[in-house]
Amino acid sequence: MPVANCRLAYNGELAAVTGTRQFAKLGPNSKPFGALRGTDEASSSSQPAASISELGRGKIAAAYFTFGQGYVNVRTDLMRQFLNDLARQLFPKPMVEVRGSPDVDVVVNRLSGKLAVNLVNTAGPHQHEPILDSIPPVGPLDVTIRHAARPMKVMLEPAGTPLSFEHRNGEIHLTVPRVDIHEVLVVKTY
Repeated sequence: MPVANCRLAYNGELAAVTGTRQFAKLGPNSKPFGALRGTDEASSSSQPAASISELGRGKIAAAYFTFGQGYVNVRTDLMRQFLNDLARQLFPKPMVEVRGSPDVDVVVNRLSGKLAVNLVNTAGPHQHEPILDSIPPVGPLDVTIRHAARPMKVMLEPAGTPLSFEHRNGEIHLTVPRVDIHEVLVVKTY
């Protein structure tokens, strides 16, 4: 159903939501996460914005509104924090954490037996501008990679720059000075 004047209520803040929403009645094993309100008023009727349920040996989350459409229209910190915190409920200790900019997408893969952490700069008005003259660089970025074995080295590709790192308690800690568009951290353990 189309949403008119709907608001995401999360962490004591509100953000406008556009698109559609699904009314949901949560089961006894589901926990609500955030709320959708009809207006800005705290007394406005509300429903869960999302829920988290146990499923087998893990968990599953569901959002009851069109998150992507609203986020593309108005990129707000609250929407980004809501989705990040919802994902964190499912993955409390992700393989990779990046701090320093909210405008970095992370993609992890293996390449010839090595761990590759792709850092993609998404800063700038990509969704509103068909042609971009420039993308502002991001960084420095503090990166944590959960990796049991101490690596021999960590390289920043495609430049082939070795990076200083610390390995403690099964985690690699390092700083990436700057990401213009796309950089790859390659973790070499042999």
